[in-house]
Amino acid sequence: MITVWLLASPCHVLAQLTYVELVSEPFHGVAVGLRWRFDLGNSQFEVTRSTPGAVEIMRTGASFGAWTFSFGAPTRSSGLEVGVYEPVRGFPSASIPGLTMGGNGRGCTTQGDFFEVLEIEQAEDGTLEAFAVDFEHVCGGRVVGKLRYNSSIPDPTPAPARDLLVPAEYATIQDAIADASDGDRIVVGPGTYQGPIDSGGLFVRIVSERGPDATTIVGQPGDITVNLSRGGNSETGIEGFTILGGDDGLRISGGTGTPTASNNVIIGSRLGMFVTGRAVARGNVIRDCFTGARGGGVSGDGGIFENRFEDVQIGLSFNAAGQTRIEGNTVIAAVGIRSSNATLLDARNNLFITSLGIEATAPSSGGIRLLHNTVIAESSHAVELFSRNTDDLVANNIFWSRGRDQTLHCRNADYQIATLMNNFVSDSERYFSGQCDTAALSAANFFDAPGFVDPASSDYRLAAGSPNIDRGGLFDVVDDFEGDPRPLDGDGDDVALPDIGYDEADPETFGPCAGDCNGDGRVTVSELVLAVLVGLGERDVAHCQAADPDGDGTVAIDELILAVRATLDGCFNALVAREQSGSRDRS
Repeated sequence: MITVWLLASPCHVLAQLTYVELVSEPFHGVAVGLRWRFDLGNSQFEVTRSTPGAVEIMRTGASFGAWTFSFGAPTRSSGLEVGVYEPVRGFPSASIPGLTMGGNGRGCTTQGDFFEVLEIEQAEDGTLEAFAVDFEHVCGGRVVGKLRYNSSIPDPTPAPARDLLVPAEYATIQDAIADASDGDRIVVGPGTYQGPIDSGGLFVRIVSERGPDATTIVGQPGDITVNLSRGGNSETGIEGFTILGGDDGLRISGGTGTPTASNNVIIGSRLGMFVTGRAVARGNVIRDCFTGARGGGVSGDGGIFENRFEDVQIGLSFNAAGQTRIEGNTVIAAVGIRSSNATLLDARNNLFITSLGIEATAPSSGGIRLLHNTVIAESSHAVELFSRNTDDLVANNIFWSRGRDQTLHCRNADYQIATLMNNFVSDSERYFSGQCDTAALSAANFFDAPGFVDPASSDYRLAAGSPNIDRGGLFDVVDDFEGDPRPLDGDGDDVALPDIGYDEADPETFGPCAGDCNGDGRVTVSELVLAVLVGLGERDVAHCQAADPDGDGTVAIDELILAVRATLDGCFNALVAREQSGSRDRS
């Protein structure tokens, strides 16, 4: 009998073709839908015992814990040889071979199927030199596996990837999946298609020809409308669909890589997306999704980048999740983030317009990192934190509570989370509650009006003169939500520091500096004289377009005053004055 143990072991250098590969159905009692391959690049094997009748092999690799495979010849035979063994049972008998497997915290004897020994070589002393076996194991569902140890049998050359066309070649998306192989792409033409769609664990990419406006997948209550949740690689994903209804609009999970859901519109599901493992959701719109504990927008873990959540109950919900990266999203929801015991909640460069902004509880071994977010809470706390770690960090954020509740609520006094260089804003002038260290927070943060471009129109970018410009600390955030570089010298003092909040203000977006005729960022006396001459009509405005910042073709007295201010105080202060004047006019 040959027993293959996958456990922690010392490092041994072996031949190239040493690996274990599994492809399982979701109801298999041990592998439960897993698809993975451990090879020499990410695991080590050690032969611990080898006789003609029994071999034990051990493997390191904590990602999936300990795995055991046993292949046994009938006990009356002389041992395993090259050939097919069937039927099989859990353990070998006098006339029937045996096959068992365990792992993933489970164990199961086989209920049927076979294994085929392709190669077996042993030295005279019984040392196993090479072993190769293919097998199928049934335990509720089926798993197809390969095991190679120092094997000289080459891997089969994969068939070239294909484009499977729907509806030109296949009537439905599911029909195309049924005929697909790993690496294929399913290209879907305009139309409305019925869910549920299930990849069945295949590494396939489903793309629409003409985007979400023209291509829709419709789910029903109780369905997972699109299910790519049995593990995927970097070629797996879905792009360019409107996904309507279902309990979950989309499920996607990482296996051997980073599958991606991108540029989809998900509407009316109880939960928009469930994203886990190393999967990525990028550039999607999720709206009108409402459910209970898991949240209406996204649940799970993984990477959540540049999505827009509109009118959802909970934008992002993470309960005992892994490492979660949330970056560049716009979240309009009742609750922006609700995170409980995620290994690492890392949120940066996001805009939250919510009733309650961010509610996060750190596990005893994990962390919270909130960097460069802008959180607008209309009726409750902007942020509520339960920290258990000394390395948690909340920095360079704008937190604005517009209701009666305090801006920050602290739920643990044992660990005061590092909260630095944040702009706390409260319409009620009530900033902290719970077990916050008010003195420390008051010393490390500030409480000025944030200076947004137009908050009444939900434009929360920083305007000229905002106290958040060039006021942040240097952390590992190198751009803002639009991809503009951080830091920029937003206040014109020739020292570039990061801005606070999700936006890095670009001085070029503030408009021209009044009187800066040559555009070099300053106004000289000669340029001021030229601006006056334009104002008097002695020079055409084309000689100094910057003398006319509002572009109406004439230079008014207030524009000349701004040019004088720019000459005396610098362009930045002139821009601030112009912005403040514009704000008064708008009001």
